[in-house]
Amino acid sequence: MNSTTPLEKPKAKQAKQNSQSKKKKLLLPENSLLRYAREVVFEFYNPYSKNVYVAGSFNKWHPSELRMIAFGEGEWSLALMLNPGRHEYRFVVDSKWTNDPNSPEHVSNGFGELNSVVQV
Repeated sequence: MNSTTPLEKPKAKQAKQNSQSKKKKLLLPENSLLRYAREVVFEFYNPYSKNVYVAGSFNKWHPSELRMIAFGEGEWSLALMLNPGRHEYRFVVDSKWTNDPNSPEHVSNGFGELNSVVQV
């Protein structure tokens, strides 16, 4: 008669299952754009800012969805996985829209201001 209850797994079996689960890979359909997504790191510097977000075509311009991480001394950063293509974006610094001064490309946004551009 087995002394383990139906809810318990023998330890040897648990260890084997745990090692197998670590080997699983995310499988994506061949036509999935996520397969080609690349990491893009957004960086911003302002020693007086309290909250910094990034918003753009990649998140439907939601101004408070993607909060950047403060690294101290005014340095902010956020890494995102973006699909291939051209993406426009801006920073939202303490509720004010701001373009990225380090972006090599800017385009008019139709509101009399500029959007920054990143190409993936």
